[in-house]
Amino acid sequence: MARRGIDSRGIVIERQRSADMLARKTAPAHELTPAQRRKLRDIAARLACDENKVQAALREVGRLTACDLALELQISDPHARLSELRKAGAPVHSVGWVRQPWGSGRPRTLKLYALGLDGAA
Repeated sequence: MARRGIDSRGIVIERQRSADMLARKTAPAHELTPAQRRKLRDIAARLACDENKVQAALREVGRLTACDLALELQISDPHARLSELRKAGAPVHSVGWVRQPWGSGRPRTLKLYALGLDGAA
């Protein structure tokens, strides 16, 4: 039953927003292992093009956040590189939310990206 003043589309959007907020609040913790950090540093040293770095990192390391890409690969705008890969036809997908601490220790919620059709890396 629709509420007064809100059409069915509005109700669907409201439910999607609620589900998204719940997913953000219950996101699991995410931190790179030392081996993953080494792989990312090797990729950064080996490749010059930021777009190639992102694709190689997602292929070799697996699921990463934009902050992982920015910090470990020294990419200034990882979201733009992810968009460029998608436009070029690479199957880059956001696979969920994760929590990482800021430098101050306060948690933040970030999107997790993966390369592949099913979101598996």
